[in-house]
Amino acid sequence: MRTIYFDASVALRWALRQPNFLDIAALDAVGVVSTLVRTECWRTLDRKRHEKGMTIQQRDEHEASLNALFQSVQEVDLTRAVLRRAALPLAAPVGTLDAMHLATALLWRELRGEDIEFATHDRDLAQAARLYGFPVIGV
Repeated sequence: MRTIYFDASVALRWALRQPNFLDIAALDAVGVVSTLVRTECWRTLDRKRHEKGMTIQQRDEHEASLNALFQSVQEVDLTRAVLRRAALPLAAPVGTLDAMHLATALLWRELRGEDIEFATHDRDLAQAARLYGFPVIGV
């Protein structure tokens, strides 16, 4: 079975059923996420509630979908090792959160010794992941 690391862009697009979302459940894969994804998703939903008029009921429905998703994936803690790896110079310019996602996937691959795919809807992060040899889906 394949293993796919995915970031918040994938989780949110799936939960919100936005155009071109990756159907994570249909990929027949083990999902891996950073614990950072939960925070990113909750912050985005709260911003949408304040800025875009999302109702509390809609937010709660999206949170329930995300909670169900997170029950079915392996979450990787945001450790000092991840933070140290994310702070190192990278092969491409990415922001702090994207560097943490990339570092998490890199450490997962190194520690587990297994191939892992990288799923994102962010073109810059996808390019960085490709530079590190990850097969990328979602862009």
